Amino acid sequence: MLASWRSGLHRLSYRQIEYTASLIFRALAKQRPDGAPSEDLQSLCDALVEASIPKRFKDATSSYAIDWTDVASFSRPPGEPEGPSADPEASWGHRRGNGPGQRDELFFDYYLSLQTMVNDEHGSAIPELVRRCRVSSCRHDPVPQQLASSCTTCSPTRAMPTRSPVTSRCRFAGSGHAS
Repeated sequence: MLASWRSGLHRLSYRQIEYTASLIFRALAKQRPDGAPSEDLQSLCDALVEASIPKRFKDATSSYAIDWTDVASFSRPPGEPEGPSADPEASWGHRRGNGPGQRDELFFDYYLSLQTMVNDEHGSAIPELVRRCRVSSCRHDPVPQQLASSCTTCSPTRAMPTRSPVTSRCRFAGSGHAS
């Protein structure tokens, strides 16, 4: 990685990058981790994802799809319910087996939620680009969390295109928000 210094371009060492990353992580962390990203961290993630959308597609649709999956924490689950774990923000979740012979099961992980653009009904085809992503503990229901990260009523700093139905009306269980 190259950085502009007073004397010109400078190739950063691994230690310099690691130190800078630790400062960023510390600044974006929560005082009390609860399994959800801090407001600042989610805003940064939203801005990075939004910056990847080509300008010609920013307002190409008012329709979005939300889905989630589990992401491994690579931590041993606690031996007893609510017991200590090496990953205090990971939590027990439930996944459904969709294939023949697959069974539903519990997992000790996180949820990864993605919100992607889809074409409007009877609209022209558009690329299904990711507009928002969120990783949270399984203690947090992924759909309300994902909607809150897209809703201007809940968080004005995360505005989606003004034509989005999510931004014009926010009504989901337990949110306490409705416009």
